[in-house]
Amino acid sequence: MKIIVTDGYTLNPGDISWDAVAALGELQVYDRTPVDLIIERCRLADIVITNKAPFSKQTIDALNKLKMISVLATGYNVIDTTAATEKNILVCNVPAYGTASVAQHAFALLLECINHVGLHAASVAAGDWQRSPDWCYTLLPITELAGKTMGIAGMGNIGKRVGTIAAAFGMKIMYTGRTKHEDTNAVYCDTETLFANSDVVSLHFPLTSGNTGFVNAKLLASMKSSAILIN
Repeated sequence: MKIIVTDGYTLNPGDISWDAVAALGELQVYDRTPVDLIIERCRLADIVITNKAPFSKQTIDALNKLKMISVLATGYNVIDTTAATEKNILVCNVPAYGTASVAQHAFALLLECINHVGLHAASVAAGDWQRSPDWCYTLLPITELAGKTMGIAGMGNIGKRVGTIAAAFGMKIMYTGRTKHEDTNAVYCDTETLFANSDVVSLHFPLTSGNTGFVNAKLLASMKSSAILIN
């Protein structure tokens, strides 16, 4: 069995081992694979492991030995799943691998927006606080999250984790999505209501053909002037 990894550096910059995968067959790892080399490199593959390298219908149709495409990510929009199904090629992903880290990153972005840590760190390093006549030194207002409203667009695994963290900060939580969840204290609403009433909107929809570009001028215009959008 021949296993091809198309963009190994993205998946493993050197801190883990491919040995467990290599034990399953003949393994070839490419750090990066340009689109025009995907077919050439994967022509004899039984299994392809990818992250961002796209597999279009044209590419899939050219890979006659392929039995499985493993996407080492939550999103699998880089794969033409219809074409794969037509050729009985199994497509799998890792739906929960980034739940904690993506939610953590969303709050890293949010806290930078409201606490301006980078700006203040640079200013203090430059000696500005030492020269300040006041002990309380701030360049921009610091906003407390407690009591503010977090709007979560997409209440899947990551969205739920974002809601848990938001609740720990004392935030009120609203959400929108395909499914209404009974096991949460968050308020379910439509997209327009979410954008109009939230102090922070965090996007956690999977990318599909139906929601590409759904954040538009009308939605943005409906937001509070002080609101923050986290993508």
